[in-house]
Amino acid sequence: MTSTGIVSTSLFPVHFPIRPIWSGLLIDAAFYGTILFALSFGAGRIVQARRLRAGLCPDCKYPIGASPVCTECGTPIPGKAQAPESGAA
Repeated sequence: MTSTGIVSTSLFPVHFPIRPIWSGLLIDAAFYGTILFALSFGAGRIVQARRLRAGLCPDCKYPIGASPVCTECGTPIPGKAQAPESGAA
């Protein structure tokens, strides 16, 4: 291989890139990074939404009753109003 990036084979020279094309590298990194971010965090949100629609706790999959928090793990259930705490001040 010479310093120009050309490798001579029997009949045809083969060009290998020696220096990265920075604009393409940055655009590819941003594009694929965005896709991985969306897949990583979007999948969890979809699973939580499916569990809520099925009447299960989004964290532990325990069946949700009438309580505004999960009776198994204590996670607040979105969409259910929190009851005001009763206590003397």
